[in-house]
Amino acid sequence: MAILRRARRALDRPIDGASLAVFRVAFGLLMAWEVVRYLGYDRLRRYWVEPAYHFHYPGFDWVRPLPEPALTAVWVVLGLLALCIAAGAAYRLSSAVFTLGFVYFFLLEPATYLNHLYLVCLVAGLLAAAPAHRLWSVDALRRPGWVREQVPAAGLLSLRALVALVYFFAALAKCNPDWLQAQPLLIWMEERRDLPVLGPLLAWDPTAWAMSYAGLALDLAAAPLLLWRRTRVAAVAVLAGFHLINATVFDIGIFPWMMLAADLLFLSPDWPRRLLRLRPALPGRSHRPAPRAGNLVLALFFAVQVAVPLRHLAYPGRPSWSEEGHWFAWHMKLRTKRGRVRFHVDDLVDGSTEIVYLNGLLSERQDRKARGHPELLRQLAWHVREQAEADGRSVRVRVENRMSLNGRPPQAIIDPEADLSREPWTWAPAPWIVPLAHPLPAAD
Repeated sequence: MAILRRARRALDRPIDGASLAVFRVAFGLLMAWEVVRYLGYDRLRRYWVEPAYHFHYPGFDWVRPLPEPALTAVWVVLGLLALCIAAGAAYRLSSAVFTLGFVYFFLLEPATYLNHLYLVCLVAGLLAAAPAHRLWSVDALRRPGWVREQVPAAGLLSLRALVALVYFFAALAKCNPDWLQAQPLLIWMEERRDLPVLGPLLAWDPTAWAMSYAGLALDLAAAPLLLWRRTRVAAVAVLAGFHLINATVFDIGIFPWMMLAADLLFLSPDWPRRLLRLRPALPGRSHRPAPRAGNLVLALFFAVQVAVPLRHLAYPGRPSWSEEGHWFAWHMKLRTKRGRVRFHVDDLVDGSTEIVYLNGLLSERQDRKARGHPELLRQLAWHVREQAEADGRSVRVRVENRMSLNGRPPQAIIDPEADLSREPWTWAPAPWIVPLAHPLPAAD
């Protein structure tokens, strides 16, 4: 009970709301820019309209795309809500609706899963609950007597904790034999050899080795160095350089920019005032303590955020191969898979076999993602069987799949004799996934 009381006092401690307000503005503008990027690259059509088939996260097969005009309208509304978040206008409503809308798009298609999109869902939810609009916002201008220059520490501490977990689990995921042998960076850097100026340097093998170990060291040290007052400014500077390099070398969207903004949360809460040489926060305008129920919800949220990334430890083999436990675990840039797949549809009545390829049914992105993802192949096998049964046929569906992980020789990832169309999804390890057999090729 004493520990709980101390934790509650820490969450209720009044702090300057300036840092939260600046992060609110940065997050809202980044999300508005993401909406513009998706519209500019026609991703709504390519990701959610054109594909004839959509995969689903287990338990969320009921989430379906709206017709294209409605889908576009919802996406545009998300952009307007993001601007409202940045401005702090109708903040609570804007941030809550934005979170729900973004989660909807996130759940539409697992083939578009990206760690930074998952992070947006989590950050948006935490930010919606934080009093980030009590200062420097439209809401504050409309209601001057409602302004709180000091806010409970819970909002800032929760965002810090989430960022620290992302760094920690990213480092934990890199502690695997492939990463420690500079894979897949050796492959990816070689593919950038033709880039102007930097190409030859990136394709130089020591560059990939240095980036692998530097990435592991930075992810591992990031949270402790950001949390320690004496090193946090230097840590923010070093991590800023790291994120800028990632933004330059890899096509990973807004992720580096969002992490750069999030790192600033670890500085003193009044850093924007110091930077702009503004007066300190008025202590007379104090905060209201967070409700106890809110703290309990926050504790449950972080219990889930710790448990979910660790679930891969309950599965045998490599999550980069089996994909079991890969989603929502901050496994970033750990694998490249190349290979082929085709479906054998065996007619149970006349004994004939038909070969079905992925072409035509899936978009190029879905095809690329599904080839090396056993769960997506299982869903597709069920779809193939259901289509055959709709035509009055009784069939079984087998998958012939040979895949190379991080430069290994190709091997089957799916048991070629398993009827994948009748294998249900379960929490248990899938018995039809073939274990990874080949070691990494010896370095030249």
